[in-house]
Amino acid sequence: MLWDRLFGTYQSYEERPVLGLVSATPKTYDSLTLQFGYYWEMVVKFCNYKGVSNKWSVIWKGPGWAPGKPRLGLLENVPILEPNAAKYGYDPHIPHWKKFYTLIHISILMLAFMQLADHSTIKYTSYTVIIGIVYIILFLTSIGALFDNRKLGQYLEAFRCFLYFGVEYYFMGSFDWYISEDQFTLMS
Repeated sequence: MLWDRLFGTYQSYEERPVLGLVSATPKTYDSLTLQFGYYWEMVVKFCNYKGVSNKWSVIWKGPGWAPGKPRLGLLENVPILEPNAAKYGYDPHIPHWKKFYTLIHISILMLAFMQLADHSTIKYTSYTVIIGIVYIILFLTSIGALFDNRKLGQYLEAFRCFLYFGVEYYFMGSFDWYISEDQFTLMS
């Protein structure tokens, strides 16, 4: 819009546009499913289509492509959405205690990572950074499972908490935490 206004090519919409995805979004809070679900659909298509060119087309052509269709699919297959229609949403009931629990654990996790990042005597390797990234993914997955009310979520969250205290003991065993008047600090 900015460039259109600068160059005098701006046109206002005749109809209010409907923005978003035209395919169904998975009904979940699981971050891995939301981020990589489409790639799983691509793997399924890749395995189901016959012929090497069709398999490569799944990877290199648009999401609407299928054998016998153009590279980006057919415009007729795109659903027509009404601007005033009810919007898609996934809004299961999440109890307030789960939201509070998540807020507390996010705060603890952020504080711990900030303390680790600012500490001058801890040396980081690519191995420890990868462990941190995997732990954050585990955290997001377990919270998503709790919010989805999956039975696995309770066990995954218990494992994550157990793992957190184990890792903290390993990394932080030689450090003392104390709270000063102005900030949390970590002393060696």
